[in-house]
Amino acid sequence: MSLRQKLLLLFSLTVAAAVAAVAWTVLVRIRHVFEMRDQDETKLFVSQFQREFQHRSQEVAASVNRLAASERARSMAFELAQSGDVAAYLTEAQSMAQCNWRRNASRSICAKRDSTCRWRTRTTRRMLTWYCANCRSRART
Repeated sequence: MSLRQKLLLLFSLTVAAAVAAVAWTVLVRIRHVFEMRDQDETKLFVSQFQREFQHRSQEVAASVNRLAASERARSMAFELAQSGDVAAYLTEAQSMAQCNWRRNASRSICAKRDSTCRWRTRTTRRMLTWYCANCRSRART
C-alpha cells in the first residue's frame, strides 16, 4: 500500500467517525427534545382535563343543589318520609331530572339544532377541543 492510499484511508475513516459522532449527537438531542415536548403536552392535557373536570363537577353540584332546593323536591321528600312509598314519585323524579338536564344541555348545543349532538374530542394545536360528531361544530360553553 502506498502512502497516498494510507493517507486517503486515514482521512476517510476520520471523516466517517466525525459524521457518525455528529449523527449520534443529533439523534440524542432530538430524542431529548421530543421527550420534553411529549412531557409538556401530557402536562397540558392533564391540567386541561382537571380544569374541565373541576368545572363540570361544579356545574353538577350546582345542578343537584338547585334541584334539591326546589319546592317540589322538598315536598316529595316530606311525603316520602311520611308514607315510604317510592313508586308514586318515580315518574315525577324522572321528569324533574329531564327538565333539569335540558336546562343544562341548552348551554352546549351544536350548530344544527335538529341533530342529536354526539360530542367527541379532538386534539388541535396542543389543545383538547370538543366537537359534535354530526355537524363538526365546536362546543360552546
